[in-house]
Amino acid sequence: MRRLYRTGALVGALLLLIGTILAIDIPAASAASGKQFCFNNGGWACLNSWGGGPWVNVYTGGPNGTQNNHFTIIKTGAYYGIEDTAGNAWNGKCIGDANNKSGDARTSLDPCGTGWGTNFVIVFGTGTDGCPAGTDAFYNNHWGGWLGPPDKYVNGSPFYLNKPVGAPICFKKSS
Repeated sequence: MRRLYRTGALVGALLLLIGTILAIDIPAASAASGKQFCFNNGGWACLNSWGGGPWVNVYTGGPNGTQNNHFTIIKTGAYYGIEDTAGNAWNGKCIGDANNKSGDARTSLDPCGTGWGTNFVIVFGTGTDGCPAGTDAFYNNHWGGWLGPPDKYVNGSPFYLNKPVGAPICFKKSS
């Protein structure tokens, strides 16, 4: 009988724990979440999982809530990744080398942390580190350059992982 009471208490505690987890309403990873990361140099260049992925191209409409603009910075070991959290077919993949090929610096969505070019060092903008507060810059560990658009970007231009080292390319982040 004592064993039955212990089992009942354990089941009750587990149900209480599950209820608590459900009650705090952790957002589902498949729903559009995260931030929009947009560079502005006379016109917007937002990270966008073009057509739902796998390519990450320039969206010039600005940070206007377009679903495929949503990305989340995640920790991947010693580095960071930029994960697609737009709720599309490539949701959960990270920005890296095009088609996960080590010799193509254009951006597409690849396995986070293990895909070519998916590891970044991030300059979190503070206003004293080369980027204004509220912005981030992404230095690519594989290419040794910044994530950024081509110099004369238009809607649909590819982003590159090997923009020259110098002043960081600062992306405004917004919901």
